[in-house]
Amino acid sequence: DNDAALLKLGGFLERIEVEDPRAVQVFELIYLVGREPGEVADALGVSLRTVQRDVKRVRALFLYELELESGPAD
Repeated sequence: DNDAALLKLGGFLERIEVEDPRAVQVFELIYLVGREPGEVADALGVSLRTVQRDVKRVRALFLYELELESGPAD
């Protein structure tokens, strides 16, 4: 269900934002707004590598959280 997935993602991003607000902003600009990583880097005054690292971190944390919720794979 897309609505449930979006709610789950929203809650996750709110929790992570406390720890790393820039990474969440980068993730939202790329995946929710549709900006290119280079545009995001320029707008935030960070390197493209930093943007890539932020996105990778947020995605990895979210996938890890989903894995924890679903339990061990058989």
